[in-house]
Amino acid sequence: MRILTKKKNKIGELGVIDDVLSYNELKTLEYYLEDFTEDLISSNKVGWDARLVKDISGTIDLAVISDLMYEELYSIFAEKASVVFGRTLEPTDIMLQYYSGNNLGGINWHDDGSYKGAISFYLDDWKKEYGGIFCYTLSTKENYETVIPKRNRLVYQTGGIWHKVTPIEYGSPIRRSIQVWIL
Repeated sequence: MRILTKKKNKIGELGVIDDVLSYNELKTLEYYLEDFTEDLISSNKVGWDARLVKDISGTIDLAVISDLMYEELYSIFAEKASVVFGRTLEPTDIMLQYYSGNNLGGINWHDDGSYKGAISFYLDDWKKEYGGIFCYTLSTKENYETVIPKRNRLVYQTGGIWHKVTPIEYGSPIRRSIQVWIL
């Protein structure tokens, strides 16, 4: 794992890390990806706080990744999360979700305050022109920084860091990620 960014403020911490999974771990994840796309059961338009999607016309579809069916993935991501957060995390300490963002899908400014931490793990290389850019702030929403998704990159955060995902431009590829929630 290669740390690109690690920043803190009074509220929490945010970091960006590349080369997270080994070649074999990536192959294991790719093996299961088809299952996730068949299991898309919800979207950011169902059950999410309305403020997260206000004025967002596209959707982000999601599937909860079962810890019983995908025990191997839970073990991999619990191990990576343990390194990232500096404490031992068991597979039962996390929840995994697969996100698939499409045309004009995005998420407004928010924090993940109900969780102890969160990781966004990106599955595809991405271009800035596609939109779907992760934005975060350690001060004010007007003074924010961006992270472009990239295959085998993760963004982690603790403590309620404000962040958003810009809308994905119409006609762009599907933006895929694994969300790791620290319970």
